[in-house]
Amino acid sequence: MTRWILLGLLTAGLAGAVQAGEGCAWKKGAKAEKAEGCEKAACGAEKKSKSAKVNTIDTAALQQKITAGDALTIVDARSAKWDDGKRLPGAISVSAESTDEQIAAALPDKAASIITYCSNEKCPASQTLAERLIGLGYTSVVKYPQGIEAWTEAGHDIVDTRAAKPGQS
Repeated sequence: MTRWILLGLLTAGLAGAVQAGEGCAWKKGAKAEKAEGCEKAACGAEKKSKSAKVNTIDTAALQQKITAGDALTIVDARSAKWDDGKRLPGAISVSAESTDEQIAAALPDKAASIITYCSNEKCPASQTLAERLIGLGYTSVVKYPQGIEAWTEAGHDIVDTRAAKPGQS
């Protein structure tokens, strides 16, 4: 009988951890990648099923907005591990893993038109960051799900932020 009580308490504790918002974080090893409702993307961000609906923009529409000179804040959501320093023109880096304080410092205008992107459609970082921004009160957030891979495949320019500056080697 003692075993059944302990098993019940253990099961209730794990269920409580998931409901408390720990999601996939409590799962360890290879099983975490295949666990229901949890996937690990190529960019390292956790992808949870049943995510909020975030409006999207495609490559052609984004290029048109940039060419037209629309006031945009383009945000690369990749984490440091996956950030190769290459960006869409004018983009800033704000990882999906950033703290609320880091986000507020990098994006002080909650009414700004913000477009998040990451590597490609398999990378959930742009969705994760967009959802966080909306949750923090940002009012005009759109994601570019095709990411930097589709941008370069379409022949558009990118900026290498890690390129040597004049006077450096």
